[in-house]
Amino acid sequence: MAETSLPHQIAFCELEHGKRPQCGPKKRWIDAVKNDLTSLKIDLNTWRDAASDRASWREKIHETTKRRHEDIQQQQIEKRAKRYEIEQDFTWTCPICRFERSGPRGRQYVQSHITQAHKEALPPSTEKSLKCMKCDFEANTGSGLSSHMRWKHPDFVSATAGLKPVRSIRPCRSPTPGTSGSSSQPPQSPNPLQCVCGRSFKTKAGLGSHKRGQQCTIMSRN
Repeated sequence: MAETSLPHQIAFCELEHGKRPQCGPKKRWIDAVKNDLTSLKIDLNTWRDAASDRASWREKIHETTKRRHEDIQQQQIEKRAKRYEIEQDFTWTCPICRFERSGPRGRQYVQSHITQAHKEALPPSTEKSLKCMKCDFEANTGSGLSSHMRWKHPDFVSATAGLKPVRSIRPCRSPTPGTSGSSSQPPQSPNPLQCVCGRSFKTKAGLGSHKRGQQCTIMSRN
């Protein structure tokens, strides 16, 4: 394709004014409908015939939409539970007085400690821009910019960023010598969300409820 052709210019050239959407090109109405039907697991070849019966079509749409919403909620719950479990091993430390807190909220505790106990060490507050200093991203709020810098540019240190908590990962606890063969605890499964009886769970809460109940015969005997 020649560089002077219109399709090549549309596909590869930069816009003189404005910017391209980050979520993909705009779609036709029929394409958006097909994407929605695919996400709801509705056959694209027979949906017009199924939609002719309005009562059954409305009922099917309501059921599939509700099921899709529940699936998304379950995925978000599992994602938050996994992130919470990873952050359990994080330890956040003050860079001045070695004040530290652990767990998912450790960073907030240490950051609050820095702003209250070490006010004289903080740089003077100035009106700062909401545009990223490493890329073209522009946030709507200061917290949005901080989150972007923390996840996209974790190694970047700004001269006006001030003091930040220092993160470290706690080492795994080693077993006490002489107690490896005399433990009365049941054997542990390599999967953190799988019981020793062989049953797997999607969340840590479900695994704990299973162990506390009478469904697990191995845990109930110990």
